[in-house]
Order: sequence, then structure tokens, then C-alpha cells
Amino acid sequence: MAQQLPTYEPARIHNYTLTLETVKNLEQDLLSRSKAQREGLPGLERGREEVIAAGAVILRTVMRTLRISECLVSDLGLREGVLLDLAMRTR
Repeated sequence: MAQQLPTYEPARIHNYTLTLETVKNLEQDLLSRSKAQREGLPGLERGREEVIAAGAVILRTVMRTLRISECLVSDLGLREGVLLDLAMRTR
């Protein structure tokens, strides 16, 4: 959503630097809209209209709590992370 991509582009999403300021702006925008108004927003996957605002609030809270001003976005999921962690432990 931060990049307002019309279609999902993993190469542009993976390793994207997301700033706290961007997260705060997205959070405010999302909270000011209804679920129906969120539908079709660039970069918002269909079906996530109800949870995206809460996700933005959680991310902002974590970033503020940890005092980090930016985070690196990963296109990989939890399963991939678990597999990578297991692979690194067995080396």
C-alpha cells in the first residue's frame, strides 16, 4: 500500500524500506475510511479490508515501542522463515 502498486510485484515489495512516518500516514488514512471505502485501494489485497487498519496500528505500536524509524519488508512468509531458521540451525 505504501508504494500504491496496482498489482502485486514481489520484487518491488521484498526489501522495501517502510518508514514509521509512512506507517502513521497509512494508519490515519485507513482509520478514516470505512471497510467499503478501503475496497480497491492500490496495494490492498482483496479480503483484507477489515484487518488492515488494525495491522497498521499494531505495526506503528511495535515500531514506536522498539524505537525504530524504519523496517525492511519481506515478501517471504512465516513458513519460509521457520524453514530458513531450521536450515541455519542444522548447519
